[in-house]
Amino acid sequence: CPDAQGEVRELVKALDAQDPESLKRTIHRLGRMQTHAEAAAPALRSLQQHPDGFVRVHAALALVRMGHVSSDVTQTLIS
Repeated sequence: CPDAQGEVRELVKALDAQDPESLKRTIHRLGRMQTHAEAAAPALRSLQQHPDGFVRVHAALALVRMGHVSSDVTQTLIS
């Protein structure tokens, strides 16, 4: 995410982690930042394809907190 700055940039870098627990914590922090973490939205969208279902749901919920409610986000939440 080239537009990410400061803490958001560091959190986006942390999304490369392999450990689902670490990913969920990072995603949760981004979601709590709501629209202030807007630059992380592309990375969160890609995590909706993660093999771990809890990571997918956390990514979708973070996107909802940022105001990104779309059919793919909804599908992730109901799957």
